[in-house]
Amino acid sequence: MADPTVLPPQPPGQVLRQALRARQRRDIPTYPDFIEGVIRPHSVNLLAGASGSGKTSLVSSWIARFLTGRTIFGHATHCPPDKLGVIAADRGTDSYQSWFKQHQVTDVPFYNVCEDPEIVPERFIGTASQLAELLIQSIALLELGPRALIVVDPLAPFIAGDLSSYKPSMVALMRLRKVCEALDVTLLGNVHTAKETAEKTYKYPEERILGSMGLRGYSDAQMYLERPDHENDEKHHLFGWRPHNAPPEVFRLMMDQKTGVFSLDTEGTTEREQHKVYVCSLIPVDEEGMPTAEIKQAAMDHLRIKEPLAKKYLYELEDDGKIERVRHGFWRRTVVN
Repeated sequence: MADPTVLPPQPPGQVLRQALRARQRRDIPTYPDFIEGVIRPHSVNLLAGASGSGKTSLVSSWIARFLTGRTIFGHATHCPPDKLGVIAADRGTDSYQSWFKQHQVTDVPFYNVCEDPEIVPERFIGTASQLAELLIQSIALLELGPRALIVVDPLAPFIAGDLSSYKPSMVALMRLRKVCEALDVTLLGNVHTAKETAEKTYKYPEERILGSMGLRGYSDAQMYLERPDHENDEKHHLFGWRPHNAPPEVFRLMMDQKTGVFSLDTEGTTEREQHKVYVCSLIPVDEEGMPTAEIKQAAMDHLRIKEPLAKKYLYELEDDGKIERVRHGFWRRTVVN
């Protein structure tokens, strides 16, 4: 005889369809951005960075700021303390708790899908619909209710298919957006960056987000964290975000080598300095250099500036000793001996 307390399994997509229908039957009022101008309600946002670059530390500092109502890089935050939660999906809880402790984060709702005995790893080899339902179940365990901001670290386990293929990534992101709309939640997901090789280079830092154009095209704010090139005596991390409805920004961060905690490098706080930091980050250190036209176009596209200003930034960086001409029309970053 079947146990009446155990619900029968629902077909793929049923949980999401029920949630969407329920949402359509009620009026959901609008509310402020979680990070003003950057993270909007019901959005899917990506923070990209190489393994070990400090993504978890950075996000932990943001959680602390959300909980205390402080700004993040000068942008106002709007997240009630009881509407913020974390879903971990790649390592043990102790690792996350150590970062929370560094940033004085306590009592944030937390669920580690990797340590749930009821979740077998094979469940992550599923369709976009099945993985969306697994994410719905994970969100429900946080018990946050609507209007919540969910940090998912990393987001990739909930994205079905080949991350390097456009269509599967597109479908997966569209499905996650439906989850956000159905549950009235917002996602901030950590993702890994692709490795740059001699055959494949990237004009913009956000292009290193692991996956296809489908991930970037169907997500909302794209953020990236680049660690310093220690071989060339760089000391700062580069962080930037590119929201869909606000100008992109770039910031230079310093990491405390003992604690792993970030602080804003004050030299990069003005818009002009932010722009120059970004332009400098585009230029390689190799002897081949990068053509002037490519540098200017990348700066114009990302920073939304005109060609004369992009050109002026190049000359100012040269005067500052940050870049040098390899030959006519080609630049490289200055190598510090």
